[in-house]
Amino acid sequence: MNGRSSIRLGLGILVGLLWLAVRAPGVWANAAPPEAAAGASPKSGAESTRVQMVRERVVLTLDPDGQQATVEGLYIMRNTGAQAETMEVLYPLMLLFSECLEYRFTPPKRIAQLQIWVDEQPVSFDIRQGAPVRETCTEPIPWAAFRVTFPPGEEVRLRVRYRQETWGYPPYLILTYILETGAGWYGPIQEGEILVQMPYPVSEDTVVLHADLGYAQSTTPGAQLEGSTVRWTFHNLEPTPEDNIFLLFMSPAAWQDIEQWRSRAHRNPKRGDNWGFLGLAIKRALLLYGMYFREDAADLALSHEGLEAYRQAVTLKPSDPDWHFGYGQFLVYLADVVHDPAQRADYLYTALQEFQEALRLDPEHEKTLAFLNDQDNRTLYGWVKEFDGTFRFLGLTVTPTFLPTLTPTPTPRPRRTRLPSPTPYPVILTDTPSPTASSTLLPTFTASPSFSPSPTASSSHTTALGWGVWMLLGCGLVLVLVVGGIVLFLQYRKRTSSP
Repeated sequence: MNGRSSIRLGLGILVGLLWLAVRAPGVWANAAPPEAAAGASPKSGAESTRVQMVRERVVLTLDPDGQQATVEGLYIMRNTGAQAETMEVLYPLMLLFSECLEYRFTPPKRIAQLQIWVDEQPVSFDIRQGAPVRETCTEPIPWAAFRVTFPPGEEVRLRVRYRQETWGYPPYLILTYILETGAGWYGPIQEGEILVQMPYPVSEDTVVLHADLGYAQSTTPGAQLEGSTVRWTFHNLEPTPEDNIFLLFMSPAAWQDIEQWRSRAHRNPKRGDNWGFLGLAIKRALLLYGMYFREDAADLALSHEGLEAYRQAVTLKPSDPDWHFGYGQFLVYLADVVHDPAQRADYLYTALQEFQEALRLDPEHEKTLAFLNDQDNRTLYGWVKEFDGTFRFLGLTVTPTFLPTLTPTPTPRPRRTRLPSPTPYPVILTDTPSPTASSTLLPTFTASPSFSPSPTASSSHTTALGWGVWMLLGCGLVLVLVVGGIVLFLQYRKRTSSP
């Protein structure tokens, strides 16, 4: 290898290492499942056209299990020019919202059972490989191509029907529809309506409007929730990627589980297990990856119902350690996303009481011990400490201030922490007589000065860990620069000293 090649190699290695050092954290953070097939607006096959999309109406009807949807789209087109236009209209059969990195691992599926009508007459289409919508996508995708003639000044009705899949991590699923392909027509889309017919009544509990799940964005802004329908409307829209429809919703299975136990609890309100399983169903429905609550959970009526269900369970079955543990775990999850630090302290204080009671009833209670032993549970840092195999609940040594309301404040949300997955509880079919449960959301505590045991312990630990990682990266970069500089200098000396 000559000196010039060595210098090029050294520069290549140096640049490559620097790029990896900068890019690696972002690549790890963006890990996500590949998206399923996503329908879209038809695209003009002509580079320049006077045909405009006058109206677009799309109805996506979810199957009862939420795994697939039937999509019916109606597109009313008008040729605003003076000459007739005959062109190939393109309809994408497979699209991704992201940077298409998933293609090389698990290619997304095509939409299925595509049917196309022009002015209510069925037409055939050809499948062609074409460029993807996004410039960041390198792999070609299939398109359905069919010829249409647009007479001047007249409207032509294009209609499609097909099946597409949802995707995501249960208990939350995602349904997509791409509008940006409609930007190829002349002018803006004058009027549009996108409707999703859900298999259950919709609300902010079941449709995620204001939360980031880590692997997917929230539902596209502007969604109107009414009955079992989610609706978006627009006028004079020049669609961009930000206008694409993205619906993040609770899986029908999770919703049905809540409905089942809610019905049982209200039919037999004296049965503590019914309330406990209702609380468990709600907890599972709010958990993401089985580890932490939705960021908006503190504002949802569903989380308040879950708290009350667990409180009823421990009141009606005070000798069952499972429900004490379940109530405590629910409180810890909720404390991680609550707005008010004082309310967070109240939740954690009550959670410690429930864990302590669970261990009093069963000192070897596996769920409680596993939860308290979990090293990733930063929410309880400073509240619980293990001494020689025995847990001491330090947070119970001070009485917190009780807040009777759950009114959110504009203070920043605390950092979400990684928590372990919930464990299914055994079904207990025996009735236990107990006093009538009250309607209070949380137990009443004695008021005292502001309570904040180790309020910054978790954040300090996280900050220290973050500084450690950055210092390690910094030292590595300095070492790479020094070694690369030495290699380049030696090669330069070798070249200048050689005849």
